[in-house]
Amino acid sequence: MGRCFTMEKTEAEKEECVSRLAEQNSIPREEARRFCAPKKYELERAQQLYENYKNLVQTHSLASVSIKDAFLSVRKKSIYIPERTDRNGAALLVVDPLRCTEKILLERIVRILFYFGEILTKDCAVQEKGVTLVFNMDGMTPCSFSFSLVRKITSFFQESFPAKVKNILFHRPPCWLSFFTKLARLFMKQKACERIKLCSDMDMVTFVDLRNLPVEFGGELDFDAFGFISRRSQLEKIPAGALMMETREERQPHVSFVLAEEPEKDSVPSPHSVLEDELEKINKELRENYQGETPLSDAKIDSQSDSLVLSEDTAEAFGMTREKIKEKTETMKQKIEALETLRTFEPFQAV
Repeated sequence: MGRCFTMEKTEAEKEECVSRLAEQNSIPREEARRFCAPKKYELERAQQLYENYKNLVQTHSLASVSIKDAFLSVRKKSIYIPERTDRNGAALLVVDPLRCTEKILLERIVRILFYFGEILTKDCAVQEKGVTLVFNMDGMTPCSFSFSLVRKITSFFQESFPAKVKNILFHRPPCWLSFFTKLARLFMKQKACERIKLCSDMDMVTFVDLRNLPVEFGGELDFDAFGFISRRSQLEKIPAGALMMETREERQPHVSFVLAEEPEKDSVPSPHSVLEDELEKINKELRENYQGETPLSDAKIDSQSDSLVLSEDTAEAFGMTREKIKEKTETMKQKIEALETLRTFEPFQAV
């Protein structure tokens, strides 16, 4: 059967849709246009999108977002907007799932997506052309892949935000990803599924010009994370000190047993004893999931440097099983991340 096409709206019809949506919801015409454009100026669909958007803002407390919400994401290049478009004029939004699943909670991802979406959809061209999502799948394994993360990001733009998804590009997809794309069809709309593209370096160029494509995807664009943060901070009048506080707050939960408020001098435990106790706690919990030896069985805390010492074999085993260990309990995940942080946190550098 052939596809059913709707007739293009005239300029007068578009303006009528914008006016009625603005009047119905007591919002400025510019704001109403953001919801009409992605729904092809069909009033009923635009109204539903606006209601979904309001519910999203209320549910996740998104009335006030700023670069502070996206600072760490941009700095680590886990989710960011390179301020470039694909060949059809759709704005690019880049996601590195490996970095997202390590450090960012799903609730924080919603705030990040909302922040970037608000920036992008202020542009009239993006309202018409939409957004292309680019996922960096290089080095991804089945254990580290989060289907729920991809689903959350794609559904965010499909259901609750005034921006249509033009394409979903998976760069350097592993062979097993085709299974997940088939699984995605059970949860995603048909049009969205048709926009999923599994791309090699050469394929990426068919969708995005080399000059607009970030270097991690084989392009020529070297995204300046700190330049982006600086420009947004100035526009939003966010002091640098507030961003530094974001960094400290992100690190604090992972090393809280080292950075805790200092107690009385006589009762201060040595870093060495603190680390040994923490290592023993982790090993004790690991033994519940392993028979006999664990990935950290021969790990120790060096008495001179107070650093975590792992043999080469143990380090490899730890890396191979880390994702499986994290899935056991949330408490386990926090402790493993704390131990990993200690390996690079001064003055407890790993040897």
